[in-house]
Amino acid sequence: MLMRLAFFFKCTPDKTLAFKSEKCHGGKLSKERVTLLVGANMDGSEKLPLLKIGKSANPRCFKNVKSKPVDYVNSSNAWMTGDLFSKWLIKLDKKFIKEKRQVVLFIDNCTAHNTIPVLKCVKVVFFPANMTSVVQPMDQGIIKNLKHFYRTLLVENILAGDGNALKIKLDILQASRMCKQAWDRVKPETIKNCFKKAGFVKTEDETVEATEAEAIPAAVDGWENVGADPTISYEDFLNVDEDVAVCGDVTDTEIIAEVLGSEKQDDDGEGSEEEIAGVEEEPVPSAADAMNHIKELRRFFESRINVSDSYFISLIKLESFVMAESLNSRKQAKISSFFQKQ
Repeated sequence: MLMRLAFFFKCTPDKTLAFKSEKCHGGKLSKERVTLLVGANMDGSEKLPLLKIGKSANPRCFKNVKSKPVDYVNSSNAWMTGDLFSKWLIKLDKKFIKEKRQVVLFIDNCTAHNTIPVLKCVKVVFFPANMTSVVQPMDQGIIKNLKHFYRTLLVENILAGDGNALKIKLDILQASRMCKQAWDRVKPETIKNCFKKAGFVKTEDETVEATEAEAIPAAVDGWENVGADPTISYEDFLNVDEDVAVCGDVTDTEIIAEVLGSEKQDDDGEGSEEEIAGVEEEPVPSAADAMNHIKELRRFFESRINVSDSYFISLIKLESFVMAESLNSRKQAKISSFFQKQ
């Protein structure tokens, strides 16, 4: 099961009213949104990695990042396009060919899905026209669950600081990490119930429980302390990007701009050049730096009570990884490299 959703990844509680009026057809806040592609199987035991579509081809925050939290691609307006979707399907098909699995993928019919490539292990089935909101399991609570967990993380980050939402600076990389965390938090049981609600599971005596209570949880603890307008409810904050477009007909001008790569945009798709100019790039930590940070984390956990052993096991794994990276980097240096050629 697959669905796209628009996402105002920078929207903070105090800006909800401004974002709520933005439809993102090239408006002022169009740089503040991305499109996410979300997919999972019927029992929630397998969630596909998130695909994030942004505007920038090379966000500066991805420099030196070789293991991204989510898959990232770009288009001129951060929409899903036929070309992006075809490439994603081919990549998914290769995964299932390797695993020797046959998969049926249910999707809605839109302009971005008009051309389906030849696939060996993935069969694409379209929902009936105008029925997506009823039979699409993702629309029955899965997406709202994902957004809830993302915006919970955002509010928690605000509260972890001084509670001032204006000081929160989010880039595509930070948002990707939070999206990954939020997707991981969506429970298999939630996904399973949403498939039942959409009619994918035939039930006789079994009652299909409503998932709205789980999909739209109560406001995050501390919601009243994050500077939100008193007239804005948590549900408004949660649903701020509900009606934003995720695909559509692309103009000839946009196609030419995308092919030639001539569209003018900031390196990271966010902020003005003046805002970015004063930002210093942080160097990548060395293996020694990473090891010191792990030691500090160990001291932190050891100073707390009732800390699960799993945290210490994770620290040991991290130490082993960093140590291996350090040793590998030393092996790569050959003795000949220490002598200059005459």
